[in-house]
Amino acid sequence: HRQAKGAEYIICDILKEADPHYRLRAENYPGGLPISRAMLDMTAYANLNDTIIDTIRSSTESSLSRAQDLIERYEQRMFYKFVISIEISHDKDDATSLLWEKDEEAIKMELCKMHVSHRGEGREKLFLSPIDIIIEKKEIHHGRKSLNPVDMMRFLPKHELSRLNRSVSELPEARQQSEDKYKSSIPQAFNERAIRIFCRNPDKKIVDLLYHASLQWVEDTKRGFHAPDSWIEMEEVGDAAGDDMGAYDRHIANVSQEINDHTPPRRRVTNRNTTQVSADTNQAEEMSPVRPTRGPTNLFHANGETN
Repeated sequence: HRQAKGAEYIICDILKEADPHYRLRAENYPGGLPISRAMLDMTAYANLNDTIIDTIRSSTESSLSRAQDLIERYEQRMFYKFVISIEISHDKDDATSLLWEKDEEAIKMELCKMHVSHRGEGREKLFLSPIDIIIEKKEIHHGRKSLNPVDMMRFLPKHELSRLNRSVSELPEARQQSEDKYKSSIPQAFNERAIRIFCRNPDKKIVDLLYHASLQWVEDTKRGFHAPDSWIEMEEVGDAAGDDMGAYDRHIANVSQEINDHTPPRRRVTNRNTTQVSADTNQAEEMSPVRPTRGPTNLFHANGETN
């Protein structure tokens, strides 16, 4: 459900904000483990339960203030706003199929480049920021993508059920049934795909701006049009922006090093988003950490105005 997903995404952001500053007690790691590395120690993993949100909320650590602000927003039911759902066709000749091929970060950047603008209460121009946009690729099917799962089943007529107790050579044969026999029960499609867009910013004008940018993005993609990069540029501004994308990467690197220093010998830890520890040499090979969805950005319009 779209409202449930809005709540889910805000909980994910709470845990991401708390991850660099909160440690779980761990048996094999004296300094404890962050939330994102709880799976490396059974004691830490067992301590990671629903009470983590209450623990973060009641903490007096100033470093958890941003996570606490999100918890307050969550408790006030100010979930991230659902903006739009874009249905994706399975027909490769349909223009919407091109949208599905784009990755989430590319979609964010293209939305920010859309040549649509709104004005705030002070008549200033409003612009979209990637940190306000959440892209979800939703795919629902019956287990076989676009194929009918009933085709993999075999059916036995009721009048042959009495033959099930006979010898192997006399057993009845179950057969595949034609779709014509149950066509009134077949859905129009076995696989549904959609791109759903959510907005972190609670400002209604930003939500409206993202909605119109999404509509423009779909139409431009259908026409094979791409927004020129001159419309908008991104510039890293470091910690001054309050959202440092590099901070989370540096945090993951520091945690990985700490884990390597305390990993017991003869233990192999493998995780796609963490580190791989050799059982013989106890050395770690750095893997690519997951980037947070928040990051330092500053948006510049072609005319030199900034947000």
